[in-house]
Amino acid sequence: HVCTDPIAFDVVSRLLADAGDEVDVIRYKRMAPLQLPEKPFKGRVEELRRGDCVVTTSIQDVYRLRSRIERHTSFKVSVLHDTMSSRARKADVEDFNCGRREVLVATEAVGVGLNLNINRVLFWDLVKIDGGRRRNFRHLEIRQMAGRAGRYISEFSAGEVCVR
Repeated sequence: HVCTDPIAFDVVSRLLADAGDEVDVIRYKRMAPLQLPEKPFKGRVEELRRGDCVVTTSIQDVYRLRSRIERHTSFKVSVLHDTMSSRARKADVEDFNCGRREVLVATEAVGVGLNLNINRVLFWDLVKIDGGRRRNFRHLEIRQMAGRAGRYISEFSAGEVCVR
């Protein structure tokens, strides 16, 4: 089973055909709408709401932002990044999904295979370090992370995406 963006379909199907594998195509439709907010996000932590996921690009920024949010708001914050142990990741995700922590601060790890109860995905930063050099997120990476907002199975029936 391979899930991919339609843009990558031709490449993936050619690779699978070259390997002698059959390709059965199932197209999924997004069940919950994804939209831009009515009012822009100005990048102040005081603007955050329960269910928000703030995406930043470094582990240091994840912890810096968590401290800032907890210092300037009443929210408790879960974190998510690539180098977390599976135990810590599971605990923080569960705390966020159950409402024990109201805000999630994450790296791009948020876009990989987790069902999260996210209302808004707020991009704090769109430039990442990739192999020692800085680059902008690719549009497919942004779409993958933005797609975490307003999931059909979550308490938020529609999701919003913002950039600081």
